[in-house]
Amino acid sequence: MKLFKKLPLQGYMFEGDEDYFFFRDIFIKLRLLESLRDNPTFLTTLVLNSAERADVIAHKLYGRSDLFWTLYLVNDIVDPNEWIMDTRSIDAFIKKKYDNPGATHHYVRNGQIADLRANQIMVNKRPFGTTDSDPDFDLIDPTTYHPVSNAEHEEAVNDSKRIIRAIRKEYMPAFLIDVERKLRGVNV
Repeated sequence: MKLFKKLPLQGYMFEGDEDYFFFRDIFIKLRLLESLRDNPTFLTTLVLNSAERADVIAHKLYGRSDLFWTLYLVNDIVDPNEWIMDTRSIDAFIKKKYDNPGATHHYVRNGQIADLRANQIMVNKRPFGTTDSDPDFDLIDPTTYHPVSNAEHEEAVNDSKRIIRAIRKEYMPAFLIDVERKLRGVNV
């Protein structure tokens, strides 16, 4: 990958050796400037379908699929597995993560997520250590609280990844020059 060739070299001398061993410093963390994070002049917003991979989006936007990492950078994605999953992948993920995908993950009240896990909610009595004046633990009223299954929760989390930001095409050349300077240790 071209990006790794631009990472700075670090020297390390093993005990007993007389020569340095050089390797690429993969622990460098690039970040987007705070002033650019929500800047509509620099960034554009996209809505993905569940089958769009980062390399495909990068190719559509910039004509270069190898710029997929810019989408991860702008959207604070460290692990590529945090990208939106297609239907088959999300189904496999849910089956692997949960013994019972249909079990209650949490409850929703009037469209809002209640911060109460299923195993913390007592239908007929309050959790140990709470009092009647504790507003955080209202009794569960089936007319106002609705269970959300593990599968529904994970699908909602996945759907929340549909909206991403991307660097506008006209700013990409300058952005890449700046990244290369940063990686080489040149202060601009």
